Amino acid sequence: MLSTDMLLELYKIYIEIITGKKYKRKKLKVVVDSIVEQLCGYYLNRRPNSAWNIRESVLIKIHQTTTDEDKDILSTFNSLLREYDEAFSKSYSDHSENLQEFINIELRDLTISLIKHSLHRTDEHANSLRVILL
Repeated sequence: MLSTDMLLELYKIYIEIITGKKYKRKKLKVVVDSIVEQLCGYYLNRRPNSAWNIRESVLIKIHQTTTDEDKDILSTFNSLLREYDEAFSKSYSDHSENLQEFINIELRDLTISLIKHSLHRTDEHANSLRVILL
């Protein structure tokens, strides 16, 4: 589903935030894009093309999925995709507030649903994330 390397990157993001550092927008976008790609591959069996196009497939998949832990991931993934464009817009306005909200709400919710999934039960980085987020 999500590689252990991506769980480590999420852990690094939250450690920086907890220690009061601001996480760079471009660096965060690379991590989020990788998460989106991995989740699209796992749940949709395809590569992502745009957040809005992926959302339609995710919404369909939510209704086809039978396990609560997968539905939780897909729901939080959908929420992240809904806010993706606003968080990473290339316009020249200040996005620091949007980015902080994205990290504190959408990314955090998705991260929590990922680390609660049984596939990540024994992953050391998921365990580290559980300590700081749960």
